[in-house]
Amino acid sequence: MRFKHKAIISVIVCMMLTLTSCSGIFADPKTLMKPPKAVGSLSGIEDALYSAVGTDIEFVYPSSGEFRASCISKDIDGDKTDEAIVFYNLTSNYSAVHINFLKKIDGQWRSIYDMPIPGIGVERVEFWDIAGDSAFEIFVGSNMYNAREKQLSVYSLDNNTVTLRTQEPYTAYSVCNLTGNEKPQLLLLSINTTTKNDFETDTAQTVQKSATAKLISLIEGGTVVMGTVDMDPNITEFASITQSKVSAHLNGAYIDAYKGSSVMVTELIYYNQNKLYSAFYNSVLGETDLTYREAPVSSRDIDLDGRIEIPQLYAVPGYELSDAQNKIYYTVWKRFDGTYNTVMTSVFNVSDGYLIKLPENWSSNVTITRVTDEKLRVFSQWDFDNQVAGEQLFSIQVFSSKSWEENAHEGFRELISKNGSVYAVKINENAVSEYKLSYDYIAENFKLL
Repeated sequence: MRFKHKAIISVIVCMMLTLTSCSGIFADPKTLMKPPKAVGSLSGIEDALYSAVGTDIEFVYPSSGEFRASCISKDIDGDKTDEAIVFYNLTSNYSAVHINFLKKIDGQWRSIYDMPIPGIGVERVEFWDIAGDSAFEIFVGSNMYNAREKQLSVYSLDNNTVTLRTQEPYTAYSVCNLTGNEKPQLLLLSINTTTKNDFETDTAQTVQKSATAKLISLIEGGTVVMGTVDMDPNITEFASITQSKVSAHLNGAYIDAYKGSSVMVTELIYYNQNKLYSAFYNSVLGETDLTYREAPVSSRDIDLDGRIEIPQLYAVPGYELSDAQNKIYYTVWKRFDGTYNTVMTSVFNVSDGYLIKLPENWSSNVTITRVTDEKLRVFSQWDFDNQVAGEQLFSIQVFSSKSWEENAHEGFRELISKNGSVYAVKINENAVSEYKLSYDYIAENFKLL
């Protein structure tokens, strides 16, 4: 994950038949409901499973994540020997997905735990050590009947005993460290809609929406909720969760989220002095307005200083009334460290793959003409009197390496060449505008995405 903590974990893939495995990842699991028979040190898993649950089963495959196999082998408890987890349902009851843990005891594979899991399918499987005991907890996400609703079950394995540590609803989650302690925590994000029936019209009416973040820590014998906070209730989907420093002594989870199909906000969740905070949610307005943007530009460490910056979009002069598809923006990157401050004003050109850092006073005084098919942007001083583009300042264009070498592109100077493309600038040396920029300035502040 982009700063998402990914444990260094391995799954043995059966499609690589030269390796030892108990199952594999298949493009269409329904074409192979029974995985190939395990060999080597994992031989005997299938027999142990059938002995415990019978043979009238069909295997179930996680729908997303790194682990897509119905049978996953991994050293879970840190004893230097792999255990196995199998997902299946009974042919007599397809509505209930089971999880089965198998372990080699006295040289023989044995089923040590078998239980139904919530929902109608396995969404993902992950392994994290959030107990701080050098063993992995097993995270199993389940798909529920509503496409947005999921259930997370967290299991631990100790002394051949499987324990269900917690079971929580979620829309998205991340394992992160917001407290600065040795042990990471579980951050659960949920989108909830409460409905009631209108008996007069016999229809369901939405009465309340909410979005929350909950921080959970594992403790001996159970879990503790370290805090729950509100986020924008109009969030419809979480795009990403990124952990980063908020200040020298505080970690935060930066959450990019959609409100509808294109509008995006960023939420910041952090923990300080035994309390969980939602930095940007405005409880008076009942929404997150500070980080609102009308196009889906994600937050990121734009200046590579180890901190996350949040984009704010401002229409380029002349495009204020354009529709969303044709609007051009200046992107102003901001950082929160107790106050919300501007770090950089830029042109953030995703389609052509580059960024230019610009003087702050440009955003209201210089317009841009876009020629998409030619990968060309022309920068001109804005003529306020006539509401049109005025004196041209410079142009940036992306050429293929072949075109650059074989054709004369008069007035253009190379900025960067990479992956078969040449990024070049043409400066109007006769421009007298106060917003004129030199080649050296542009070259120093131009970078690829």
